[in-house]
Amino acid sequence: MGEIITSGASIVLPFREGIDINKDRIMENNLLSRLNSPKFSHRKRNFAYEMLGEMLVNDLGLYFHSVDVMNLGGKIAKVFGLNERETLFEYVTHDVGKTGVWSLLGNHDKYTDIEFERSKVHPVIGYEILKKEGFNSAANMALEHHMHQPNSYPKSEKGDPGWESGLLSLADFYSATFRNDGKKFDLSGKALMKSERPGLVNEIDALYDKGIFIETV
Repeated sequence: MGEIITSGASIVLPFREGIDINKDRIMENNLLSRLNSPKFSHRKRNFAYEMLGEMLVNDLGLYFHSVDVMNLGGKIAKVFGLNERETLFEYVTHDVGKTGVWSLLGNHDKYTDIEFERSKVHPVIGYEILKKEGFNSAANMALEHHMHQPNSYPKSEKGDPGWESGLLSLADFYSATFRNDGKKFDLSGKALMKSERPGLVNEIDALYDKGIFIETV
């Protein structure tokens, strides 16, 4: 890991050495104030800051998506009684593997079909990054968060993915589809989510009823 300067305004990113970024820019969204919470270990907080800093430089959409998914994770943790500290970290780092595929992708908002296929290695890369750091639970979540959809990836020989990563996949899908792509989340949106995550229909209903997934425009 690269060194993080906690007493100053900038941090040094581990993924691409030599880049400094103003920490205040990462903290512009007050959702990220929870990274300073005692609920985050020092190592996890530093890792999350460094990862988000790299995303802020290279892919602003991915940065906001990761923050959005983390915020949803905090709410989901309360609904299902999950460990909030672990959930926040697992959700904010779920796409860390995309930092390893930027060289394979073009510099634009939407992937081409070829680029989308190339991007499918990101769960494995994320798993390897997080596993190397000793963040085993987050590593498994990163690996499995696309395994709950009909055209799931990557393929696994260890059996069905865990229920917890299914909840992450709901937050990921909701953020990407109804926030980033601007689709309307109403009853038809709820039906779309159920068709894309058919093994999680009860969880979708529960989150909708609790107001976690709300109608968007």
